[in-house]
Amino acid sequence: MKRPLLAYGIFTHSTAGLYLSIRFWVIWIAPEAARPVFPGTVTERWAFYWSVYQSFVYFYYNGFLWMMREPELRPNL
Repeated sequence: MKRPLLAYGIFTHSTAGLYLSIRFWVIWIAPEAARPVFPGTVTERWAFYWSVYQSFVYFYYNGFLWMMREPELRPNL
């Protein structure tokens, strides 16, 4: 990647913009409309659950990769 900071900044701002538009849907975008619902739960709760899930998966795989770093563990895996 040529410009990782630019890509990271664009990704962060677009993700934050998407989350904020979902979070404040009723106040800013369509005050007369109901909040977006995805199978029975408001979308902001799904976004929260997804972020927690992604954090757990990240730390699980990160821990696995750190175990692979040790030479004495590699032959047994």
